[in-house]
Amino acid sequence: MPTLTETAPLLDAVLDGAPLERLLAPLRFPAPLPLDARSRARLGLPTTVERASLAVAGSRRVLLLELAADDVTPEGAADSARTLARRHPAWHWLVIARQRATGVLTVLVPSPGAGPIPLLRLTRGAVRPSDVETVAALCAADGADPLIHQRWRETLGRDALTQRFYRDLEALVTRLANGAIGRADAHDRRTIALLATSRLLFLAFLEAKGWLNRDTAFLRHQMERIGSELHRRLLHPLHFGTLNTPVAQRAPAARAFGRVPFLNGGLFTRSAVESRCSDLTLPDESLAAVIGDLLARYRLTAREQATALSNAAVDPEMLGRAFESLMGAETRRMRGAFYTPQALVARVTDQALDALSPPAPGGWPRVIDPACGSGAFLVYALETLAARRISAGDPRPVAQVRRDVLVRGIFGVDVDPIAVWLCQLRLWLSVVVEDERPDPMTLPPLPNLDRNIRLGDALAGDVDTPGAPLTPRESTTLAHLRLRYARTTGTRKRTAARALDRAERERALAVVTARLTALTHDRRERLIAARTPDLFRTRHGVSAAERRSLDTLRVAIRAARAERRRLLDGAALPFRFASHFPEVAAAGGFDVVIGNPPWVRPHAMDPTERDALRERFTSMRQAAWLPGAEAAGAGRGFASQADLSALFIERGVQLLRPDGLLAYLVPAKLWRALAGGGIRRLLAERAPVL
Repeated sequence: MPTLTETAPLLDAVLDGAPLERLLAPLRFPAPLPLDARSRARLGLPTTVERASLAVAGSRRVLLLELAADDVTPEGAADSARTLARRHPAWHWLVIARQRATGVLTVLVPSPGAGPIPLLRLTRGAVRPSDVETVAALCAADGADPLIHQRWRETLGRDALTQRFYRDLEALVTRLANGAIGRADAHDRRTIALLATSRLLFLAFLEAKGWLNRDTAFLRHQMERIGSELHRRLLHPLHFGTLNTPVAQRAPAARAFGRVPFLNGGLFTRSAVESRCSDLTLPDESLAAVIGDLLARYRLTAREQATALSNAAVDPEMLGRAFESLMGAETRRMRGAFYTPQALVARVTDQALDALSPPAPGGWPRVIDPACGSGAFLVYALETLAARRISAGDPRPVAQVRRDVLVRGIFGVDVDPIAVWLCQLRLWLSVVVEDERPDPMTLPPLPNLDRNIRLGDALAGDVDTPGAPLTPRESTTLAHLRLRYARTTGTRKRTAARALDRAERERALAVVTARLTALTHDRRERLIAARTPDLFRTRHGVSAAERRSLDTLRVAIRAARAERRRLLDGAALPFRFASHFPEVAAAGGFDVVIGNPPWVRPHAMDPTERDALRERFTSMRQAAWLPGAEAAGAGRGFASQADLSALFIERGVQLLRPDGLLAYLVPAKLWRALAGGGIRRLLAERAPVL
């Protein structure tokens, strides 16, 4: 087995043109046999293969390929490898292919079964330490032939890389937070460390495209140029004075970074916690470790992984998974926040979009994930909707179509600010990765997403309040304000933000005023009915049950008045669909509701929150399947413990237009547990399962 110091020069030599056969001895294979045209055809090899040879060790086979064409895609190589494994399923394959002109080396481990093919793609002059570790681990695989093949697949697969990346990322974020100098509690320190690290990772994706001063090692070179006080002298001027500032308005420290595009979009704007803890400084040695170790160690690709391939590189989906893991295990358990495998994301979203009725000509489907997390479902929906629009005849470049789909049709909500941040980051990356313009200085600013991807509790409040409908003119105005805000920068962005804030506040006031009027009227009518004599001039008074109802109404009226006063005094708007996405509600609702909502049992919720949810949601208030409970001899209380995912289904149905589609990943117990009776009854009445 070669060491890491032996593997690195071996890879460099092969990428520079040394014979591929040099890789066989470390893998414990004998010299290969050349394959003639007939043998190649029998193996199903493409015509782009210039030279092929086969090495045999037991049931293991290594296929060495020299490719004449330089336009062979990883997907094309994967298709050929899959065909090979299906034609000869008894053998355990490893495929190593090199493109003759560019020297790009692709390593694949196909198998006859379904599932993505693990793949490693290496480029001359850009071998990362994680690549060397991966190849060394391939060579170290030992045991029986089937076991070696499985270990090859695991070594090149995403899970092994994800675990290594997460372990390194978690250690560095902890170092940044613990070593920070200044006044801030542990939570704020960790949040600022996460923000700084995620921004640097975002820039590493752009760096790989050559968009940062045409330097694929831009961050490392700038770190070496500046030397010390990296938080103040590198991160602050780069993030807040360069990437977030038009070129003509940049200070000398910002112009010193060279040709760096103006990105806008909110990603490089100081967050509330950064403004509150402005004197907190992250340590040089830890920032240097992020830039010089983490970013240099791993191969980054800004494209989310296709379901057919499993590339041994860090992509935004893996980044979201890693950052979700950085939330404490207890926090994730309480919130029901867990990673969703990409194959399930694709299956759930595709089924909804396939069943969706086409929008009116020129229309844009509106998709929302009410518990979006780091945005896996929304990114997949964005890319799929854009691809379908292009297939339907939209002639514009992919990046431009994705921009339009994003600002017009992609919406999300989450209670965790870091999750909202990561969701926006992944959506931005999905746009920029497809932008092929040679000069990034001509890149239009990224859209502002903070009014599409909102911080809030999707289960809070009501979707809408009777008596406060939007007029068509109000709906059009709000839609226009949202689009204008998404596309503006600088002082126009601030002006557009104020206009949208004002419109949303007016809408929130209209909603709470309508609710207050309805509650007051209801209570007045109940009191009048209790005090008015009947035909026999008898006053029945207020019964105990009616008194409890009146007390409940009085509390609700008091809360509505307090909320109205807060809104009039300029307090922050509590998240409500009625005020934050009002034009969608006025249009009849969202076209698609997708996601993996939190799976949380009621006993894990705060009692006050649980009582409020019971008041608001039928599927919790009337959760029990009483006939089943009686047949099982179970108590009503046992049968009434509705999972939080049931409430998200009910809220999702409320958010849909009449012919809209809901596609969720939910626990199977909703269909068979006693406490799923409420949601099953609601779906049977209002939204039949497809």
